[in-house]
Amino acid sequence: MDTVTCPDCGEECEINHDDGAFYTEDESEKMQCEHCDKYFMVSTSISFYHEGHSAPCLNGKEHDWKEIHGYPKEYFEGKKRCSYCDEVKDFLTKKERVEKNKALQ
Repeated sequence: MDTVTCPDCGEECEINHDDGAFYTEDESEKMQCEHCDKYFMVSTSISFYHEGHSAPCLNGKEHDWKEIHGYPKEYFEGKKRCSYCDEVKDFLTKKERVEKNKALQ
């Protein structure tokens, strides 16, 4: 739950995102304090969190290929994604892929 401190009374106010408000960075939006009823402006800033994880295939080891599932299933048949590095590889031959694409049309 997001809250902001009212600059007038110092109370915590809950930010209501139901209408899509307060999600735009570098744009201030008007808010009314639920305690003192005064209006104030709220600025939004977005933060990113980064985390590293091992990818042995980037260092000479084998990829860990996993089937990809999606819709339409014909598009994803024969395609796999490495669970370490997210590389996608098509394991069907060119001819098999052309046949799968024809089936989609």
